[in-house]
Amino acid sequence: MSGVDPRLARQDGDPFVSFPLRAPEPVPGCPECDRLVCAEKRADRRADPSRATDERVRLRAHLVAAHRVPAGPQAVRGT
Repeated sequence: MSGVDPRLARQDGDPFVSFPLRAPEPVPGCPECDRLVCAEKRADRRADPSRATDERVRLRAHLVAAHRVPAGPQAVRGT
């Protein structure tokens, strides 16, 4: 993996992340997770993909900060 920062490589050794990432899994019973998921769905209904992406990013950051969920695409909702 020459030229790839090892901190960015996935555990399976593949340095590339597939896009689009699936939506992160909210923690049941967390009001902030619920609020962020609702905001994402609202953006989807309004056909605003940029805002929906922003809300998923916010949810991922919240999951890391508040719930200590590992950062990255591993904590996702099923499709």
